[in-house]
Amino acid sequence: MDFRKFAYNNIVRNFRAYLAYFLSSVFSIMIFFVFAVSMFHPIITKSGMQSGSTAFMALMTSELIILGFSLLFILYSLGNFLKYRLKDFGVLMIIGMSNRQLKKLILIENLIIGFLAVMLGILLGLSISKLFLLYLSKLFYMNLTEFYFPVKAMLLTIVSFMILFLITGPMSLKLLSKKSILELLVGTKKPKKEIKSSKLFGIIGVICLILGYAMILFGNKLKINGGMYTTALLITLGIFLFFSQFTILILKYLKNKEKFYKNKVNMLLISNLIYKLKDNTRLLFLITILLSATLVAFTTTSTLVSSQGEASKNNFPMVYSYFSEHNNEKEYEELQQIREAIKGYDYKELSFPVLKYNREVLLSVKNYNKLSKELGLDKISSKLEKYEGIIIPSSNSQEHINSLKQLKNYSIKNLNIEVKKSKNKIIFPTGLFSKVVVISDDLYNEVKGEFSKINFHGFDYKNWQSSAKITENLKEKHFNLDREYNRSYFLTLPDMYLVELQQSKILQFMGVFIGVILFIAVFSFLYFRLYTDEIEDNVKYKKLSKIGLSFKNMNKIVSIEIGTLFFIPYFIAIINSIISLLFLNQVLNNSFKLENLGILLLISSIYSLYFYLLKKIYTRKVWFFD
Repeated sequence: MDFRKFAYNNIVRNFRAYLAYFLSSVFSIMIFFVFAVSMFHPIITKSGMQSGSTAFMALMTSELIILGFSLLFILYSLGNFLKYRLKDFGVLMIIGMSNRQLKKLILIENLIIGFLAVMLGILLGLSISKLFLLYLSKLFYMNLTEFYFPVKAMLLTIVSFMILFLITGPMSLKLLSKKSILELLVGTKKPKKEIKSSKLFGIIGVICLILGYAMILFGNKLKINGGMYTTALLITLGIFLFFSQFTILILKYLKNKEKFYKNKVNMLLISNLIYKLKDNTRLLFLITILLSATLVAFTTTSTLVSSQGEASKNNFPMVYSYFSEHNNEKEYEELQQIREAIKGYDYKELSFPVLKYNREVLLSVKNYNKLSKELGLDKISSKLEKYEGIIIPSSNSQEHINSLKQLKNYSIKNLNIEVKKSKNKIIFPTGLFSKVVVISDDLYNEVKGEFSKINFHGFDYKNWQSSAKITENLKEKHFNLDREYNRSYFLTLPDMYLVELQQSKILQFMGVFIGVILFIAVFSFLYFRLYTDEIEDNVKYKKLSKIGLSFKNMNKIVSIEIGTLFFIPYFIAIINSIISLLFLNQVLNNSFKLENLGILLLISSIYSLYFYLLKKIYTRKVWFFD
């Protein structure tokens, strides 16, 4: 039997140990491959998307994220697997295997697993790529269902992942480089030391979490602006200290409650949990981060898509906004073309003049109130003095709105206006003007001769999402940017909504697939953790059974121990996703949507089902006594 055959037999005999690592690798490769199939599709390459469009960048970014995560995942999984096999390696070295041969064995095993995973991943990718391309066809408004043989996608996948498996092998060998044969034979079975914890660090962990969440939810109100990275760092540090210190402190507190501690199996349960949590601190932390990323990716991207209509309407208060210079001879004709195009809709039209200087505009209280009534905004009821004004936001940026509140005086040309207050809602398309100021009717009439005058015509109607094609035809025929006579500009909501909706769907597309990969990785890590504990726990529960502990009580202990590994990280991940959603809803001025609850319930159901199945498999192995 040659060395390669020996490595192959090792894989076959330890296949159950490799199974989670192998299947998760296959899944990552499959997703990477179907993204590559899309990226190299002839229609996409001919369409010019390679020049840096949003769609192409989304595919490229997803590929890089998947590849980067796969590197970390394979490295982590392989490292854990090698720890589990330390005893086997010790035996091999006792019977004469050299250190060099051992490293060679591990590298060959890793390459065999890698090669099989790549081949299976590509085959599975080919089987689902048609569905994937069908989905992308709707997303990018292209016909991508035409068959082609993805040679480039195959080569990219094979080269990328074989290099990945080549890299992870030598990196994981560092785990064995400084271990003696005795240490290898002992493996992970070392005497348990007394668990130490710090009250200070435990409290700091909880404070970091609370402060991080407060900065997300109330940062603007409390004027706390630590930045995204500071907030993420606080929450990440808080989660780590929560598992490494605070949970141990809680269990030690329960241990000191003598009546509770000595009740039934609590003594055994709490003692086990203290060591389980301490031994698995890094795993619990990692699972929490992965689950948080998964839930946030699913829920926030879904919110972006479902609320895009509302978000776009917030940026375009009127469905159509038409602005014309005062003496535009084509104004009436162009307005008639707009009216003719939307005659099938029950539209409302609003018209009034505004005064313009560069990108700043003035309008009268009377005209503002006319527009605010149509938009459902509060009117200006209090009388403005002659040189008083009210600032209206020109964009929905919270930073911009907050900056206007600090403004006390405003000057335009030779006119100085005292700012009485500022509003929170825009009335014209976002970003069109740099400043929008409401002044008294008297002052408006007095100064209108000193400014350029433009006429505003707003058209508003329901079910505007269905008028995208009408809008496109209207702009193409009558409002082309390179038309000869151009003394007006026409801003429309439906076509802008389609662009923004596509961008949101692309983000959702990336979020869902990356979220699925992270979710599968969590399954893999939990499976591997329980697999490595099986033998040790089998011995432990065999001894407990002999001294009279019932299967009912043992099952209770196992359920709580496994449930702790599963559901404490999941509970924190749920909190993180809800906090993210609340923040997003603040930004988008939306309410918590029922579909977000549905997504959380669906993921929770899948996760709970996996807990049930894995616990069942685990207990069967643990209860198998000789």
